[in-house]
Amino acid sequence: MAIGPVMVWLKQGALFYLFAVCWQHYHIAKQHFGFMMLWKAKNRERGPVEQKLDRWFLLASTILPLALFVVWTRLPDSRVLNAASTVSIVGYGALAAGYIAYQVKKYRAGMPMNAPKLLLLVVLVPLQWLAFMYAARLGPGGIVRAGITLGLFHSFQYHRLLWFHNKNRYGAPDAKAKHGGVAPFLAKNFGYYIAAAIGLHFLTTFLPQAMFPAVEWLQAALWGFAFTHYVLDSRIWRVRGDKELAAALRM
Repeated sequence: MAIGPVMVWLKQGALFYLFAVCWQHYHIAKQHFGFMMLWKAKNRERGPVEQKLDRWFLLASTILPLALFVVWTRLPDSRVLNAASTVSIVGYGALAAGYIAYQVKKYRAGMPMNAPKLLLLVVLVPLQWLAFMYAARLGPGGIVRAGITLGLFHSFQYHRLLWFHNKNRYGAPDAKAKHGGVAPFLAKNFGYYIAAAIGLHFLTTFLPQAMFPAVEWLQAALWGFAFTHYVLDSRIWRVRGDKELAAALRM
């Protein structure tokens, strides 16, 4: 929570928000990849060619729009970077066309289609490009607008996954004795869960911003909650190494 205030004190608030949203976006890209891998595992989709295509298409679709935003808003006069951007866009177009062609080929061959994975990509890919293209029109500060839009979409996914996990893991009759804490209580009812989520957001984010809207160092400090989430998330969702987690996700 100290990173933001220190950067603001050093008159580098804009750079801090770029760093914050880039970290958020990296986190979201990893999460989307994780969601996709869950759907692939659930549908037993293990072909090596499709595995590579899925990986490269999703990562390119999430990382390239952000990279282009940074070039267009912060280094617009760099001929080298602009040339690299053009090459990247052409390469991405070829990758997208190849990905779509592969899916059409599968469908025509009567092979099983992974509908949840494809629906995720149908929403995710256009949203990434639209959010960052719109944000680029607003200059460097537009990064926050893109972060809000993409973060909101990710949050809906994440809460759905978390509720599914909590209901399965903490909803059992012996959960309170086995796990303790408030998780078994919140898993009893979706209303309890969502009320706790909204309440925490209100106390830790909305209320401080509403009470002190002009205190920039406080606004920056609140990103510490998100940073903590990014670090913890990279450690706790490891299905292969956690049998109890795998069971809760019905894997």
